Amino acid sequence: MTSDVSRVGMVEQHSITEGTLDRLRAAQADIREEYLADNTDPWIIGFSGSKDRTLVTQLVFEMLLDIAPSDRKRPIHVLCNDTLVESPVLMAYVDRMLDRLQTAADNLHLPIKGREDGPRTRPDLWVTSLAGAIRHRPGCSGGVPIG
Repeated sequence: MTSDVSRVGMVEQHSITEGTLDRLRAAQADIREEYLADNTDPWIIGFSGSKDRTLVTQLVFEMLLDIAPSDRKRPIHVLCNDTLVESPVLMAYVDRMLDRLQTAADNLHLPIKGREDGPRTRPDLWVTSLAGAIRHRPGCSGGVPIG
């Protein structure tokens, strides 16, 4: 029986083409070159939990690990803007990922700050939509209490 590590290695070897690896290496080189350029402006990475944004965040994180600590001068902010139209399940996932990212960055002394931003004072769209859907169902009165 093959160990879990061997199975993962086999899957990775067969699922990533050489062309894809070349594009990833080129992206990593571009990210590194831009980060080390003579510029002190902070970076802001918009994070939504999607595959694309997660990959960009991972590439930046790995780039920081690959350069000398003395070269890690530009702050990086990983920001998720909660517009209150996203699923609460998705936002809980994003919250967990940002917490894990921040813990790892702190432990590794990387200049990364992750945070979620957005309005917190109005009702969540998901609750409002559900309430509207229940009120407008045939046979339901408009006075159905929504808790």
